[in-house]
Amino acid sequence: PANVLPLKAVHDKLKRELEREAAANRAYALSQDLNDALGREDSLQAAAESVGLKVRRLGQLSTENVLANPLFATSDELKNKAFSMMPGDMIDIVEVGDNHFVALEVLKRIKPQTLPYEEVVKRVYADVRADLARKKADDTARSMLEQAKQGKDTKALAQAFAIPVYTSKPVRSNGDGDDTAWVKTVLKQAFATPEHAWVNQVIPTSKGVAVVYVQEVIAADDAHFAEVAEQVRKDALQAKGAVRFARWMASVRDRHDITVNERVLSRF
Repeated sequence: PANVLPLKAVHDKLKRELEREAAANRAYALSQDLNDALGREDSLQAAAESVGLKVRRLGQLSTENVLANPLFATSDELKNKAFSMMPGDMIDIVEVGDNHFVALEVLKRIKPQTLPYEEVVKRVYADVRADLARKKADDTARSMLEQAKQGKDTKALAQAFAIPVYTSKPVRSNGDGDDTAWVKTVLKQAFATPEHAWVNQVIPTSKGVAVVYVQEVIAADDAHFAEVAEQVRKDALQAKGAVRFARWMASVRDRHDITVNERVLSRF
């Protein structure tokens, strides 16, 4: 039967939840402040200083050492930006999960060099081993999914393949509500799947592959959403448009010499 717990029994849990919520709100607010500052300043360093943040220099990154950095290991989007951006490109803020936001600026690109033959051989062997391990994991996951579609439940599958099952707490589409650092691809596929159904494909992640079963879908509060949806939409569009225009103008100023023609202006 339902009962009211004394404050002492839930104090620590409530405190942790409130601290996490406050930290998440603070992180998002800082990301928005930095976003605005990037439109006004001419570098990430200047923008960060204007909102009281420190810039962390990562040093030289290569396709080999980038995965050793926790930031890039959990975000394919950030990793792709690191190797596609050029010095002077407009800086975007990337959410890398668990209420962490990263603004990345590339200062210099270094032309790749030819590696010694012994180093190439060593890397080829390592790549082959890693590829075989990924293939084995993928084959196992596909076999699990096939058996799941034939009616086997999660507990039976776990026993058959000797793999532990993780059951999450109720989680929102942005990953809030559960302690796990959710991979965006997993969340996207899971939230596109109906209740009591398996996601119809194996999901690759930076930590391996996932097979996902949606146990329950909790409906959103439509009445509350209807109250705030239009205002939120307008605010988001205005803020995003203003910030992106300011950052675009800043990048144009960096790349071009601008001369004001006073005679033309005097006509107006």
